[in-house]
Amino acid sequence: MSWTVAGIRSGLATRLATVTGLVTVYDKWPSVPVVPSALIGFATDNPVDYDDSVDEAATLRLVVTVLVQKGEENIAQTTIDGFIDPSGAASIRAACNAGKSAGVWDYVVTKGAARYGLYEFGTGETKMMYLGIEFNLEVGVS
Repeated sequence: MSWTVAGIRSGLATRLATVTGLVTVYDKWPSVPVVPSALIGFATDNPVDYDDSVDEAATLRLVVTVLVQKGEENIAQTTIDGFIDPSGAASIRAACNAGKSAGVWDYVVTKGAARYGLYEFGTGETKMMYLGIEFNLEVGVS
């Protein structure tokens, strides 16, 4: 399999588009997101391990950041909680871990979630605060 970063982002965006409750999935970070949304990016530490093999295998570490409208705290937290659940129609983990994607990746594992809290986008009068969480993914390709 010959993998590309664009193919992996697109494949994850397709999987995440099936999650109940998400309005928008971004395969690249926007200036101002439309929420509830999932934003696909790379881990800041060690995002790609190229394996020493002839088949171009690698392990990629991606982060899916899920954002919701901050507004009413109880509603925002309940919405985020549904995305954290390990299974179900709103589960980020279930959507991402759904199995092999022919020609895109060998496996995706949601390793955990982190940074539950406030996220800021924009500046000045366009500055917006969102409640969010990051899901840490490991993607294996060959």
